Amino acid sequence: MIFKGPHLRLPERCLLCGSTCCDTRQALCTPCLADLPQLKAGCSHCLAPLTGHIPSQKILCGRCIKSPPAFDQVISSYPYARPISDFILRGKFNQDLASLKLIGELMATSLSANNHLPPSLLTPVPLHPSRYRERGFNQSAEIARTLAKLLNAPLEKHLIKRNIHSVPQMSLPAKARQKNIRGIFSVNRHINGEHITVIDDVMTSGATANEIARVLKKAGASRVDIWTFARA
Repeated sequence: MIFKGPHLRLPERCLLCGSTCCDTRQALCTPCLADLPQLKAGCSHCLAPLTGHIPSQKILCGRCIKSPPAFDQVISSYPYARPISDFILRGKFNQDLASLKLIGELMATSLSANNHLPPSLLTPVPLHPSRYRERGFNQSAEIARTLAKLLNAPLEKHLIKRNIHSVPQMSLPAKARQKNIRGIFSVNRHINGEHITVIDDVMTSGATANEIARVLKKAGASRVDIWTFARA
């Protein structure tokens, strides 16, 4: 059976501990919010985890030094660890719109707290049409919708098109991911020097982000940033 769309489930209790939230507009209670894991210091370009330096230092990882990615910067709100990973899995595979809305809200709070200004244009990582029909929605587009509203930023949901239904990146080793993703995206219009920010739920190897940034810059983007909820 084809699922037609995510169910809107507004939480009356904290999505993590089940307690009644102090503010009914919140999906997490204050203690659970405070206990969320914090992102540690990483590469100043791709946010790959690094050890042995303080966060204020700007240091590149070996991969970015050897082969600089097409994107200009990665900004992630949290590490890919529980319960952050639970929110992503609920939203992506359990059709839980409340979790996706929470992800967008947590990202907006994190971005605002760190003084990241809204870009000229937000756009989500696209799904192939066959995957969209199977799932019924695009989790990255749902997150981007919330972000655009909270940050008062323009959103173009269909700027990027996924032309090939490739093997899921998560099923492949790191070295095979770049080859698997090469050439599967296109851009639906010319981009006249715009600053584009691509929205996704999680970044792992960075192969998808790099390929999308490559085609966006080929289409005329002046800068491409990647904003994700989590960094693996």
